[in-house]
Amino acid sequence: MFKVGDKVLYPMHGAGVISEVEQHEVLGQLKDYYILLMPIGNIKIMIPVGSINELGIRYIIPKEEMDNVLQSFSEREFIENTNWSKRYRENIIKLKNGSIYDAVDIYKVLAKRDSEKGLSTGEKKMFTNTRQIIFSELILACNMKLSEVEELINDAISNYIKEENEKVGG
Repeated sequence: MFKVGDKVLYPMHGAGVISEVEQHEVLGQLKDYYILLMPIGNIKIMIPVGSINELGIRYIIPKEEMDNVLQSFSEREFIENTNWSKRYRENIIKLKNGSIYDAVDIYKVLAKRDSEKGLSTGEKKMFTNTRQIIFSELILACNMKLSEVEELINDAISNYIKEENEKVGG
């Protein structure tokens, strides 16, 4: 069970800090909810305490993991499905599992696709959502500002796209 002050990741939404535990009446029953404050957009999310396992709520990565995350932009190979709907479903499943490395894989492939031919509306939304998931976790894990995380990730993405284009170009 989490406590106030814990930094956690809520798959599909991003990382935040548990600010309090509140009780709310739902269908005539009192239920406990974690109130999660998100570092991007100052959003509050209510998470039912009894559903944390099925929702995949987990502690954020430790600060020491940051270098591995940044390195994964260039090291991890990701084979994407050429069928748009299958690719989208596969990406949703990966995001729901809560792994920052799967989120990085999705983000870098969508960034590359966006730089080459643009993204569909659904993929743009997924790209933005994946960005928020990665950035919010790194902001909290490393106690950084959004602008600092943006700079690190933008550099990593630029290098990834450059390396991928060099592979294709020969």
